[in-house]
Amino acid sequence: MTPRVGILLLLCLAGTLELFLGPVRWQDLGHWSRQARQALAQLTTPTRPAPLVRGAIYDRHLKELAVSYSFASVQAQPQMVRDTQDTAQRIAKRLEVDSESLQLWLREGGNLALSSGMIPLEKAQDVELMSLPGIDVRYHEERYYPHRALAAQVLGYVEQNFGLTGIEGRYDTVLQPGVYRSSELQQLDCQDRQTPGALGSDVVLTMDFEVQQMLEEALQRQAKESGSIRGGALAMEVESGALLAMAGYPGYDLNQPWQAEELQRHSVIQERLLPAAATRPLLHKAARALKGGGDHEEDLPVLVAAPDTDSAEGELLRLAEMVGLYDQYSCDLPQQNEESADKAADNGRLAAVSPLQFATAIARLVNNGSPVEPHLLAGVYDRQDGRYFLRRKRQPASLAYIRTLPTRDTGRIVRELQRRDAGQAVTVHGLTVRTVTAGDNGTKEQRALDLFIGLVPARAPKLVVLSVVERPHQLPLPKGHEPNGDKQAGQFRALALRFHAMTRPADLASPPPPRNQAAQAIYLAEQRKLHRDARKSMARSADGSSQMPSVVQMSLRRGLRQLAGRNLVIRVSGSGRIVSQQPPAGTKLDGVTECILILRPEV
Repeated sequence: MTPRVGILLLLCLAGTLELFLGPVRWQDLGHWSRQARQALAQLTTPTRPAPLVRGAIYDRHLKELAVSYSFASVQAQPQMVRDTQDTAQRIAKRLEVDSESLQLWLREGGNLALSSGMIPLEKAQDVELMSLPGIDVRYHEERYYPHRALAAQVLGYVEQNFGLTGIEGRYDTVLQPGVYRSSELQQLDCQDRQTPGALGSDVVLTMDFEVQQMLEEALQRQAKESGSIRGGALAMEVESGALLAMAGYPGYDLNQPWQAEELQRHSVIQERLLPAAATRPLLHKAARALKGGGDHEEDLPVLVAAPDTDSAEGELLRLAEMVGLYDQYSCDLPQQNEESADKAADNGRLAAVSPLQFATAIARLVNNGSPVEPHLLAGVYDRQDGRYFLRRKRQPASLAYIRTLPTRDTGRIVRELQRRDAGQAVTVHGLTVRTVTAGDNGTKEQRALDLFIGLVPARAPKLVVLSVVERPHQLPLPKGHEPNGDKQAGQFRALALRFHAMTRPADLASPPPPRNQAAQAIYLAEQRKLHRDARKSMARSADGSSQMPSVVQMSLRRGLRQLAGRNLVIRVSGSGRIVSQQPPAGTKLDGVTECILILRPEV
């Protein structure tokens, strides 16, 4: 439209308005014109909706255990930037950074990230709407575990936004942004929804953050005092089977999972670690109570099993099968690659079980023999509907064969189990068993298992707490090197009492709270430190004093982060995790310009 035509249109508009509104000033026309342009810009400006992110994982009181943040990075292709000064000034004003530094960076060759990748979404969207040539805004998601190693073997971790282990792996389809099929999660009551999760879903666990934290601290203390190699502990509600805590030793930082060894990722709680010698004493007590002979027989020594006769062993085996000692439980976690346990050996003897199986069997013994299914999932919160899909309150069909014990029999069992702790608020059983483990090069290693089991309150147990650690053991034992069982039992009793006093029902009456801003601030501070370290590394590289870091066994994303800032051309071959690098780790980077990474898929 030519200026002459524009003037004629304005004159016509002024004449029309004067007929209806009276005299019109040119200032009014200018004001209305600006308002019209602003309204039109708001209508035509494209807006990017906030990206959906992976769902959060909460404890039973809606405390964040795992959370995802959305960030953006502004990147530049200097050869495509038309006006370096104007581009730098406009971006610097919105991102609140130094304009002169941006101009210097824009003049350098190659692609350049103008930020550390931690730009808030609203600022990044403003830069994107500027439509500056050579400037690209990219959005990405970061998974963060605010409590680092807490419940590491339960929560698991993600790589490239896909859950690999633990709850992250088991409920990956639920946590991923987007719909999932409710038929795939039979344990959830999704009511009338067939494909929930359109706006994302959050997972709520039965775990209690404070109980989990205390149990892990106690397990670590016990393991370090006894020189143990590994261990596990749990706290479970007797009636519901809900796990308040499930800990493993040693742990690892979930924010740096590539540094964890296989021993740290492996859950002892689900491993068939307890031999028959560990389960036989308590089974013998329960069998003796059911026969009505618990008031006058002597207790078995700690390291001695029940009488070694076929009839006695058969009686214990029948009791073990009745309370489902050998039933398998996923506990809402991916199944470990372990051979399924036979209920008994061919000669009719008790077999090894996992700590989880043993704790569940004890819970049934003191719960009138009623089936108990240990679980970690409390429910799923659907963001679209604003409601929770809770775990179904029903027992699996596979447990229906277990008969219910009469109340008098349960009372006998409870009295028998607490006979040595008469007058105590907590019943604690502790024993040490010796095992032989296959070591490296086919050698045999002597190991000892220290097992503690607590029932609280003693007269009507509501909570079962179990702890087991495995330590090296050489025979004969040096004097003074055997762990102090009485001291550990006392600590365990006090811990179980605190757990019982702290236990509260799950808070699922209100939706999850907004993202914890303090945790996000800590995450941003950690990321800034990483980028400062990367810049220092780049400066050392310029001096010829930097060395090639080790990136083997890392994901490609983590490996590239480690190599960032070293002025290297990265060449990648294959997919999966990094299995080889060239130059090798430790090579001085003076004069090195290229790095080759070989990747292979995980089996």
